[in-house]
Amino acid sequence: MSDVANRRIADAERNSSTSLDLSGLGIRDIPPRLCSLADLTTLDLSFNELEMLPEAIGDLTALTDLNLSGNKLAVLPDAIGDLTALTDLNLNSSNKLETLPEAIGNLISLGELHLHGNELKALPEAIGDLTELTTLNLGDNELTVLPETIGNLTELTTLNLDRNQLTALPDAIGNLTALTCLDLDLNRLEVLPEAIGNLTALTELYLSGNELKALPDSVGNLAALDELHLDRNQLTALPDAIGNLIAHVSRSRIQLAQGATGGHRRPHRTHRPQPQWQQARSAARRHRQSHRAQPLNLHGLCEISAFGTLATRFRPTGPYRHRFRPEPPEVSPIWSPRCRFAL
Repeated sequence: MSDVANRRIADAERNSSTSLDLSGLGIRDIPPRLCSLADLTTLDLSFNELEMLPEAIGDLTALTDLNLSGNKLAVLPDAIGDLTALTDLNLNSSNKLETLPEAIGNLISLGELHLHGNELKALPEAIGDLTELTTLNLGDNELTVLPETIGNLTELTTLNLDRNQLTALPDAIGNLTALTCLDLDLNRLEVLPEAIGNLTALTELYLSGNELKALPDSVGNLAALDELHLDRNQLTALPDAIGNLIAHVSRSRIQLAQGATGGHRRPHRTHRPQPQWQQARSAARRHRQSHRAQPLNLHGLCEISAFGTLATRFRPTGPYRHRFRPEPPEVSPIWSPRCRFAL
């Protein structure tokens, strides 16, 4: 271990420190005297070369914040469950955890658990005992299924499950009624449970890069939704109930599918012919849009009918907008420059 690390541990012993930063010092093994610092509440061991933790780590019972991100840990000792005062445990990035010990369920004070970028293939049933969790980051792992006990985490507000291999969600996901952000990008989801409609506090739902062919009608219950990302799926239609999102939320962004331009054209904003310079600018814009995916921006839309049309008010823009009168509402198909389908 480096001289810098030894000196910092000695200073912490001498001063009965409550915080110790040993990040980025190339530490390969934790010395026994570190685990005798009974007053420590914050310990940062991030970005070292740790491959394992000693059982004596459980002696640091005053710890509330433990950062082990950026190491090479392949397993956690059962003694990790003795750190019952922990509120924040960070195991993100470069670690190689494939499983978590059942003792993880003893961390009943834990508010944030970060496990992004490991190799987790499953979660223990004991994950459901962490009932104080508000943030659970499980992105970029190898999870294929979630335990039903995930539904016990009723205080969760943020759940990141992007870049896994999930093919389905348990019905218990509907119990997470405090969730405001659910990230399921880049999985293998083919269907969503009807229980997804119970997540009425959701403001962000990310479902890009899955294999969804349809959405449940209950998605219309997500009245707080601000962002819904659905691109890179196999959707050919959206349920009529999605119109409820527009009725309840004044600003919504729904990103649909990438692909060839659909056959529907956007109606002109005014009936007056455009000047040549404006036509040229519009043509250039259409050319740019045809070469990149565009999110469908539903900001300010009034409603979506059962036939998939939407009522809009087009307002003239540009330097001559003061010359035109506002048009009455008109009905037009939903249109997106890169959308394979129009609803």
